[in-house]
Amino acid sequence: MSDFGIKMSPENKDVGTSPDKDLVFTSAMFGLKIYKTGTVNVTIPSGSADFSEHYTDVNHDLGYAPAFYAFVEDQNGDMIGLNVPFVSEMKESTSFIAVSAWSDSTKLRLILTVVSALGTDVTRSFKYYIFVEPTT
Repeated sequence: MSDFGIKMSPENKDVGTSPDKDLVFTSAMFGLKIYKTGTVNVTIPSGSADFSEHYTDVNHDLGYAPAFYAFVEDQNGDMIGLNVPFVSEMKESTSFIAVSAWSDSTKLRLILTVVSALGTDVTRSFKYYIFVEPTT
């Protein structure tokens, strides 16, 4: 049997003799495969009640809750990574917004939650990557 592919080992490890579990990367193993990616906006209208959720759903219909990466734009225009069940609080002038994301068997939900009343509409951009589990 031939051994074709790509392997990368950490510094001071021999790529030819190290077991796969000790490699930085090997093409012999599955890696994350992007199924869907995109950017969406979520708006919280001014006057929304405290702890109200405002969200968008990204449909995937994979039949299982896939892994994903999600990022949200903060008030400075920087993208902040979200990890489940990580919730980030962002200050919006004198108010706070909680940010979260989760997936189930049909969708990825990207959520902004009002923590304290907002005086104006707030819109945030989300960037997402949904990963598919390769079948053998």
